[in-house]
Amino acid sequence: MAVWETVVCSGDICTRPSQLDFDDQFDVVLRDKHGNRLDSKKLSYEHRKFCFEGRSDGDYQLAFVLYVKGIPQPARVFPTKYKRSQNKPNDAVYMVEATCPERAR
Repeated sequence: MAVWETVVCSGDICTRPSQLDFDDQFDVVLRDKHGNRLDSKKLSYEHRKFCFEGRSDGDYQLAFVLYVKGIPQPARVFPTKYKRSQNKPNDAVYMVEATCPERAR
């Protein structure tokens, strides 16, 4: 049975958020391609699922902001492209998934 555990990685180093003194909650910020804030969601490491609804097709950015004692740390920003599909015509769903580290081969 796999044990799913949330980890935060910086380069090749991955560890639990609490070992790096991160708060229990973090923000996911949706930005346009110019970096302007459009929407945000506050999440916890146990509840990492989020959705930004009602957006048109285009290029966006997802910024993940972690906190230490309530102070925001520099965001990790990921460009993302949204295009409506016929299966789900109105919404884009973005998820932060728990992953198990790969074993060295």
